[in-house]
Amino acid sequence: MKYLYTLVVLSFLLCACGETDSPKSDGIVITQAQPVRDLKLYRFDSLEHIFSNDNWLIVDGTDSCYIYFSRLGKGDFRTFYYKIFKGDSSNVSHSNFIMSSDTITWLSPIAGKRLHLEKTTNKEAIWCDSTCASYFRFKRISDKEIILTLPSDKKLVLKKTLALSLFLIRSRYDFDHGTHYAFIDTNFSKHSVKR
Repeated sequence: MKYLYTLVVLSFLLCACGETDSPKSDGIVITQAQPVRDLKLYRFDSLEHIFSNDNWLIVDGTDSCYIYFSRLGKGDFRTFYYKIFKGDSSNVSHSNFIMSSDTITWLSPIAGKRLHLEKTTNKEAIWCDSTCASYFRFKRISDKEIILTLPSDKKLVLKKTLALSLFLIRSRYDFDHGTHYAFIDTNFSKHSVKR
């Protein structure tokens, strides 16, 4: 019994000495890759400042389409590009912003090719193709408007719509009833609702 007690005390002392010899890290391990990853997360945060988790109308002459941006986690940012046909979404194209080892890429439905993020701030994102010969610049002008400059210097305006679910419901209602509620960005006032 005496030896068992001595063995337990000795084991405790060895463990305690081992703790004091190594610096405490509080569970945080810093590697050389971490600053790069933090930079990419910062860029994801910047992209979220520009696009939010919102639905945007893109008008190009008489043609219009929509793009919905949705950040679902630290490193998961999705886009849905679609048109409205007979009050419902159609031709839906799904893509992601993808973090790789050295950059953020996006198979852009607007460009029709894979782009990589060249530069970003909380107001602007510049994407370029693999040769950096074509640039696509998204610049947030206000809470409800983004200007997209294409490689040809043509500018498209992205206008923020209602929340996606409400927008799709109202689009279907508009098609069925000949109204235009999908483009009203205010809620019904208490005076317009009959009780």
